Amino acid sequence: MSSVKTLEEAKATPGVLYLRMPVTMFGTMEFGRFLELFEIGTSAGKKLLDEFDDKGMLPTGMESDVAVGSKAQKRGQKVRRNSI
Repeated sequence: MSSVKTLEEAKATPGVLYLRMPVTMFGTMEFGRFLELFEIGTSAGKKLLDEFDDKGMLPTGMESDVAVGSKAQKRGQKVRRNSI
């Protein structure tokens, strides 16, 4: 995210689950450490998603997850979610 304000707005948006990865020890240009970064990110992401799932916070991808009044598809069809 380019700004703190934009990040806070995104985190407050209904349906947005913010995942902050533990990757501060990596530099922007450390391409040689890709596999290490990938493994840390994958492990952390799975752990966070499991926690969200246990709390019932994950969407099912069905219309019932979408706010009333949105441009959702017919009942029972999957709804495409955009990333930030």
